Amino acid sequence: MHILIDELLGEDWYVAMSENDNQVITQAIYQIIYKYIDEPEKKERIWGIVIIICALINIITFLAR
Repeated sequence: MHILIDELLGEDWYVAMSENDNQVITQAIYQIIYKYIDEPEKKERIWGIVIIICALINIITFLAR
């Protein structure tokens, strides 16, 4: 997930006053959706990005068991 954040939001992206990693990931997902939906030429790629994020969250959750 952090690799996706670096690629899609930039390596210098951060969340002020987060309490845990889940909050950072949630905020990143909102920022990615906001960033790519507001730019019409990138709107078609947003669903691919959302699918990738969901798949990675599922993999991370599965591996964390």
